[in-house]
Order: sequence, then C-alpha cells, then structure tokens
Amino acid sequence: MDGITLTFGVSGKLLKNTLLMFDYETESLWPVISGEAITGIMKGERLKEVVSSQKISWQEWFNAHPNSKALSYYGQESPGFDNYMDYHTSWIKTGIFPVENRDPRLKPKTTIIGLNIDGQQKAYPLDLFKSRTIITDRFGGLPLLIYHDNSTNNTIVYKARAGKHASNFNMSNERDIVVDSVTGSKWNLKTGDAIEGKLKGKRLEMVDFKNAYWFIWAEYYPDTAVYK
Repeated sequence: MDGITLTFGVSGKLLKNTLLMFDYETESLWPVISGEAITGIMKGERLKEVVSSQKISWQEWFNAHPNSKALSYYGQESPGFDNYMDYHTSWIKTGIFPVENRDPRLKPKTTIIGLNIDGQQKAYPLDLFKSRTIITDRFGGLPLLIYHDNSTNNTIVYKARAGKHASNFNMSNERDIVVDSVTGSKWNLKTGDAIEGKLKGKRLEMVDFKNAYWFIWAEYYPDTAVYK
C-alpha cells in the first residue's frame, strides 16, 4: 500500500460481528469483509483483493491445480477441528452483538455470494443452486457467469465473455462444462479454461466476490440488491 508492505495480525476487536485485522506498521484497523481501513493513518485506504475461488476442498483444488503449493498447519494437513462449528450449524446464532440491520428479504444465516462492483452490491443466495450449477446475470455493467457446486462448495464468478464478446453460457451434457453462444466453445467451470472449440486455450476472467452470511453482508451493505 503506497509502497509499504503491511504485516497483519488479529486485533481481537469486532465490527458488526466480523473480525478486524490490524497492521503492525501503522496500527490501522481493517474489516476483513470490506478491506477498507476504518481507523489510523490508513483510514479510507482499501486493500486490493486477489480474485480466487473461496472455501473449496483440497481434493477439488488439487484436481484442478496439481502443481499447487500447500501451507501446512505446524506440519499437519489441517487443525482438525473448528471452534465455531456450533455457530455455523445454528440458524439462530448471529454473533456477539445485536444485528442492527435485520433485512427480512433472506434468513439471517443464509449463505450468499456477495458482489461489490463500483460501489454497487448484489447478493446471490446459495439456495438458488440446489437445482442448477450456473446463473447468468448482468450487474455493475458486467455480464456475469456465476458457478457453484453444492457437492464440493466450489464457487467462482466469471465475466461472461467469450473472447471479447459478451455471451450466454449453457450447461453441456458433461459435468462442469458449459458452451458459449458466440463461438460454441466448451469451457471448464472449475478453471475457466476453454477446452474445445474456436477459443481453446483462452481463459475466462474471474470477478471478486465474498461468501458470507446474509446478516453480515446486509449490515455492511444495506442497499444491496438480491437476485431472484
């Protein structure tokens, strides 16, 4: 940030029931959901996000990216436990502090795919994917292809463009493979790569998103739209 490499830690503080990071260099506070400093000399600065898939199983990731490096937990594959399991499995618990913006459009603990594009927000409930794998939409001036696999929890948001052209994408008869309406090329939803057709070798551009509980997203972004 401004030529300074920041080193982050956990502040022990919460804002709207979400973790606040701090950086050792300036001691500014940064909410993880927005990445924008709220105190300190960095106030108003926003961290640049690395666009990726979120919360995916190691097996699913490794199958798609076999040359990946893995960060171990003290030499172990994983900690082996989750201190927040009761919280995640409860439809009632919504954090330590009362929720100020209880938006009734969705149940508080509904998990959503949240987009924040040019100051506009939109939420896509994961319940929409019970009977489908993809949703195509247009938001924030972008054509979107939203992919979610319920069996692996893999979620990725792409710009819905085949080459330079906005395109519709339709599921093929093959698992996790879509076909674009512009060139008829086949695309692997797990990697975004065109695997067959005129655009073979090209890759769809990913769009940043958050997987979050609805009550958290609505607290930070009360004017968000909800996809129906």
